[in-house]
Amino acid sequence: MEELRANTHIKDSVLRDILEKSASEFTLDAGDTLVDETEEARIDQVYKFDEFAPFINLDCVGCGDTEEVSTKTPFENIKQKMTNVTEDGKISKLILRFGDDNLVPPKSVIYFHYNSYLEMEEIPFDSSYLRNEKPLRMQLGLGDLYLGFEKSLLTMREGEKSQFLVHPDYAFGELGAPPRIPPNATILLEIELIKIVDCSGIDKSDELSGENDSFSEIFSKAKGYQILGNDFFGQGNISAAIDKYKKAEKVLLTTKTNNSDEEIQYIGLLLKLYINLCVCYNHPKIKAPEKVCSVAKTAFFGCTEEAGKSAKLFFNLGKAFIELNEFDKASKNLKKALSLEPQNKNTNDLLAVA
Repeated sequence: MEELRANTHIKDSVLRDILEKSASEFTLDAGDTLVDETEEARIDQVYKFDEFAPFINLDCVGCGDTEEVSTKTPFENIKQKMTNVTEDGKISKLILRFGDDNLVPPKSVIYFHYNSYLEMEEIPFDSSYLRNEKPLRMQLGLGDLYLGFEKSLLTMREGEKSQFLVHPDYAFGELGAPPRIPPNATILLEIELIKIVDCSGIDKSDELSGENDSFSEIFSKAKGYQILGNDFFGQGNISAAIDKYKKAEKVLLTTKTNNSDEEIQYIGLLLKLYINLCVCYNHPKIKAPEKVCSVAKTAFFGCTEEAGKSAKLFFNLGKAFIELNEFDKASKNLKKALSLEPQNKNTNDLLAVA
């Protein structure tokens, strides 16, 4: 087990997280034989009862709502209420709360919470709710989750909350992950899917689109990178957002349009990418006004007519010139932005200091 704990290159993030937790985060003492006392002790040391009480699942120990006496194990009773989601019946599902119409696309970014339970243990051995106030963020299709977890997620819709019974073949296998997870352990997963960011147009690899790819395929991939960049920006990861916007631009520039509709889509997305890059380079975490000017120049060259109508582009260019102490140029660009959007408060405020 010491060798396994030291294996920091384990790709499955859930398994890696489980194996690398400190004693203050759900770590079981392999030397304890009194399981109930160990469970109580480790939880009491870290959390107050009212913190973990909402996540106690008495169905895992056969003490749920049912009053019937059963000869089946707790997980067998749970499985009776579920529907198989794999042909081999090794992953079963029970919907606790229905979501909307948006099914999780492969390779999308998702925000979610989860609890993981073992049979005969009512307290989760792993809980994102207890570790994090904010939902977890993860991109699917990269091998960061064990197979059963990802297969379960791919059956869900935005806003849905469901339980899954995952056979060891789709979880931690014959060996388990001692001392946390015993050999041949079936896992009860309870997942709450909070948000989907559909960037499924991105291929698994970061390679550029091929020569034979259609406009639709290339546009979809570029759009996927843009959406992923927007998500990173929303999380405050500006450098990652810049990287995705630049990849989107690089992909998009490999295509040729075949008609006016495609040309409109092409120019529209390209201009959005340039504006987004300007916003990022103006961001306090980056502060690269020279790059704002360079990107804006590229936008005016590649999207001449549309760029000339973009108040956001002129606003960001004016903002960059203020940082460069070129106030005449700043004022000129901000006045142009204001002529395009006369009621824009941000532009008016910035013009007052230009």
